[in-house]
Amino acid sequence: MQTSADHEAASGGADPIDSERDSASANGTAAAAGAAAGKDSPPVTIKSPNRFFGAYNVSATRYGRDFAKVSQEILAHLVAAAGTDLEVTIEIHATNPHGFTADTVRTVNENANTLHFDPFGFETE
Repeated sequence: MQTSADHEAASGGADPIDSERDSASANGTAAAAGAAAGKDSPPVTIKSPNRFFGAYNVSATRYGRDFAKVSQEILAHLVAAAGTDLEVTIEIHATNPHGFTADTVRTVNENANTLHFDPFGFETE
């Protein structure tokens, strides 16, 4: 089997196929370099993220601390960005195997109504 060096030596010069391959390879490298440098390629537009979502489980015994951390570490940064429309929803699930007292039901219902919770309520399972 002849190698390209054998073929080149036998023909007395460079193989035209090898020359074309080498030229194409060099041109491909140049094209890649040009593309990397921004030549002959359309500008790439990268969209910035425009929506954040997240869920966080708040400790039932340390909810004040957890709400403060979320407020300071997440909400403050989101509202600092001009034009941000922020919506925060708190969802509460509470169960008591003995049932809630009438005073607790009345107080929580009044407070939820005053704070405009929607929806809210107690139920029996």
